[in-house]
Amino acid sequence: MLPRQRIVGIDVCRSVAIIAAMSSHAFVASGAFEHNHSDAMIWFRFFTQLSPPIFIGLFGSMLYIAYRPKFASGQTLAGVQQLLSRAAQCYILYVICIAARVFEGSFSI
Repeated sequence: MLPRQRIVGIDVCRSVAIIAAMSSHAFVASGAFEHNHSDAMIWFRFFTQLSPPIFIGLFGSMLYIAYRPKFASGQTLAGVQQLLSRAAQCYILYVICIAARVFEGSFSI
C-alpha cells in the first residue's frame, strides 16, 4: 500500500480558518468590532465569522479522508472504534474547558 500524501490545500485552508477564528475572538474580546464600523472592519468581521463553519466542514472532510480506508477495507468495527474514541476525547476536552470556566467563575452551569 502506498503511503498517503497530505493534501496541502486542506492544510492551508484549515490553518487560515484557525487564524481567522482566533483573530475574531481577539477582536471581540478587545471590543474592536464595537468601536470600528468602517467598511474594511465589516468585511474583516464577515470573513472571520465564516471561519468556524469552514473549519467544521474541513474537520468532517478530514475525518472522511482519514477513516475511509478502514471502512473500505472491511475494518468497519475498527473504524467505528477509532471514531468513537476520537469523539470521546473531544468531548472530555470540552468538559475540561467548561469545568475550568465554571471553577474560574466566568461561566455558570
